Amino acid sequence: MEQVAEPAGSYGGDWTRGKLDILERYLDAYTTALKKVPFDLMYIDAFAGTGYVDLPAQDLENVREFIHGSAVIALRVQDKPFDRLIFVERDQDRCRELELLQDAHPERDVQVLNSDANQFLTSLREDWRRWRGVLFLDPFATEVTWATLERIAGFEALDTWLLFPVSAIARMLPRSKRPDDIAPGWVNRLTAVFGGDTWRELYRTNPQRNLFGDVEFERNPGIDGLLHIYKGQLASLFGSRFLAQSRALKNSRNATLFRTTLLRWQSQWNRSCEEHRKAHSGASVTMSTQSAIEWTEATWNPVTGCTKISHGCKFCYAERLAKRLHAMGMQKYRNGFSVSIHASALTEPLNWRRPRLVFVNSMSDLFHKSVPSEFVEAVFEVMNRASWHTFQVLTKRPSRVALLEGRLHWTPNIWLGTSIESDRWLGRLAHLRETGAHTKFLSLEPLLGPLPDMPLRGIDWVIVGGESGPGARPMEADWVRDIRDQCLQNNVPFFFKQWGGMFRKRTGRILDDRTWDQMPSRKSSGAKSIWSVGEGKRLYPVLCQAKAEQTHSH
Repeated sequence: MEQVAEPAGSYGGDWTRGKLDILERYLDAYTTALKKVPFDLMYIDAFAGTGYVDLPAQDLENVREFIHGSAVIALRVQDKPFDRLIFVERDQDRCRELELLQDAHPERDVQVLNSDANQFLTSLREDWRRWRGVLFLDPFATEVTWATLERIAGFEALDTWLLFPVSAIARMLPRSKRPDDIAPGWVNRLTAVFGGDTWRELYRTNPQRNLFGDVEFERNPGIDGLLHIYKGQLASLFGSRFLAQSRALKNSRNATLFRTTLLRWQSQWNRSCEEHRKAHSGASVTMSTQSAIEWTEATWNPVTGCTKISHGCKFCYAERLAKRLHAMGMQKYRNGFSVSIHASALTEPLNWRRPRLVFVNSMSDLFHKSVPSEFVEAVFEVMNRASWHTFQVLTKRPSRVALLEGRLHWTPNIWLGTSIESDRWLGRLAHLRETGAHTKFLSLEPLLGPLPDMPLRGIDWVIVGGESGPGARPMEADWVRDIRDQCLQNNVPFFFKQWGGMFRKRTGRILDDRTWDQMPSRKSSGAKSIWSVGEGKRLYPVLCQAKAEQTHSH
């Protein structure tokens, strides 16, 4: 039987349900309690995952179950929705799925950051006179450091739910061993978690010497000693804000995996609304994202869904994601991977103030035949107007671009690329050359064969990557080196994205002892301007006046 890797977020059991149930009930109570206070509310999920949990099968029929993860739970708070939600996730694949969650809620201030949780929290700078909120720290193991907790204590604004990794730490502390003999890597990790060597207090000297007269150490049995040390430190750091009660999260074998702990900030809510408004008049809120895709900074999906056109589409990543999001009941993906246009998403880039690289339709192909020509023109109008951004449009259908050429206005901030997975599809390059795009690029991903002697005249950038995920087909190193050498000879920027495979994080993206991150220069098409959502909707009046979204299925 073919083995398929578990998707991101596939873990847990009843303890996972219990943890998420606690979070959901607390967020509802918290936002209700602060409904009338003069603060904006923020939710930070420092180990956000994918936004959902795909629980392993527990019955004879091998039926899996999707449940909402912490990010989705926070987005669904009804009584007083959070004004800003920040989802931090280090894993790039999980981060991509969070970006789709963000894309499905364009009306919300959602930030997705592909970052380390400790680095983000220790560098976080906010005017806490304006904000109150909830921080959810749900690490996979021992990732949360004491230095991060010290930084959080200084905020004096965030109720912090911390899951203490009892099981992971217990495995680092053998029952019969001298503490000085513990592996150096584990010593460093324990010291980072506890902020010092207080964890050594868990060991005590055995009053009886051994046969050779040596003093022996033994570990205090159970987890009570471990929790006592950590709780004592939390009480010293957070004072009265630390609630000593905690709840054990146990697996099916009744072993404790985590202990939930609440560090609650008793906010000084007696500040008058007038004082608050005066202190923060003129403050603005903007949406932002940091994409997990290595060669871009943000994604924008006014179209979702596609159909397979060549053998590079066989294991389409976007199709797998769309099916999961459909199973979760996400409105934007209610049609699964059928081609669907989303007029309500048209204006999003017009309201992003910070210039960025924007990958257009990471979940579709703008030039699919099921996308109306008028909608393609509307997308181009947005890109023309949003001159401070650089848009990266990637298509496997450059022949349709050529057909629409007379109806499209190519400002310098619009890049056009085409995907070529093998020499069979080199004809797409010729169609790409026929377009009026100022910057033209090739995405050779998934690279499924050699591409010798490519005609790179007029090409401004080349991206190469191997296929990843279940069923990934191998890519040979010589294919990559040959393409890189062609780019160097023709003075074309070369970007090596990944080796791919089932576990792409292990294979990485190093080619001949270095990374290759070359890119063309960005070109601005004019002065920066900001449009309102209402103004942007007039770009596609038929769709936007009829209803927010109209679906075209192929």
